[in-house]
Amino acid sequence: MYRLAGLIVIVGGVFLLHKMDVGSIHASESTTIAIGFMILCAYIVGIVVGRLKLPRITGYIFAGLLFGPFGLHLLTRQTMAELDFINQMALSLIAFYAGGELKLANLKRYKRSLIWIISSQLFIIPGVVLVLLPARGYFSIFDGLTLIQTLAVIVLIGVVCVARSPATAIAIIDETRAQGQMSDMVLGVTIALDVVVIMLFAVAISFCEAVFTAAGQLDLTAFIILVVEIIVSIAIGVLLGLLLIRYMHVIRPVLPLFLLTLGFLIVKFSFELADYLEHTYGMGLKFEPLIICIAAGFMVQNYSQQGRAFMHSLDKVSLVIYTLFFSLSGASLDLNALLQSWNIAAIIFLIRVMLIAFNTTTGAIVADDPKPARFIYWLGF
Repeated sequence: MYRLAGLIVIVGGVFLLHKMDVGSIHASESTTIAIGFMILCAYIVGIVVGRLKLPRITGYIFAGLLFGPFGLHLLTRQTMAELDFINQMALSLIAFYAGGELKLANLKRYKRSLIWIISSQLFIIPGVVLVLLPARGYFSIFDGLTLIQTLAVIVLIGVVCVARSPATAIAIIDETRAQGQMSDMVLGVTIALDVVVIMLFAVAISFCEAVFTAAGQLDLTAFIILVVEIIVSIAIGVLLGLLLIRYMHVIRPVLPLFLLTLGFLIVKFSFELADYLEHTYGMGLKFEPLIICIAAGFMVQNYSQQGRAFMHSLDKVSLVIYTLFFSLSGASLDLNALLQSWNIAAIIFLIRVMLIAFNTTTGAIVADDPKPARFIYWLGF
């Protein structure tokens, strides 16, 4: 009860600040207030939701939705834009954690299952096409499109349906302290699909551009560039991992603060390097901070003796990172867009859940996984 009382006091205080003349508050002070407000509110709501036997990140997301631009408007769109760097830094740290959780021995042990489940998940795309294409007349977003244009849009939707959230998987695994084949499988599949979806999305976008423009040609150049970007990102991540191993061997006490700073610098480095190559050499290469950090964490965990210290350091900052990241994610949800397309959103949600359950279970059966596990893997996704 006292936590709810504290939440009411915090929300009331921020509400009064909004109503008062606060024009003299500097932008940096406003951003600091917003960060503190979201950490406190999301943390309290997360605890309340946890009492209901739900993941705390559900509470963090709900807090962002409640207090964000589409809720009580205590966080404005301008403030959300100013806090974008928090999202980038948080994603980098979560990616470090994801890479650190990928233990090479476990990946080798479950190799057959991982391959079959990842392959089965990709069949979600034709499943979405088979359901939505015949029913296209019921949804306004397909009005005025030719058959081939409708197919292109549905394929793009199918690719998005394959996507998984490494951040969500990591947060729930960390909160529940889950260990074993189930969590290893979920994390391995989630991260692998994240890389695959990036490439499939480039092909799907190229397909859409081809059928919606006068040129009408499928350009696979973007796909080739994307493959190069992923390979280079992995190489940068490996190099960064080696440097991290060396750093941890020499200077360990300030590792949590160092990783926070490093996560922010990786995002800035990726964007700045891409801009430099674009303007200096005309090379349209963009690097993936998520892949860089996953590769770095993987190197530290599997090719050094510092894996445990590395994960322990990330644990020290994980609570703040999760509360901020998921609350800001909730605040960025556009409820107006959802209301305008609720019917197709609901259909896609149901299709996705059924296909995930069916395809994952089928892949686990083909991989000959144990009977108790093969029927519950899909819940992890």
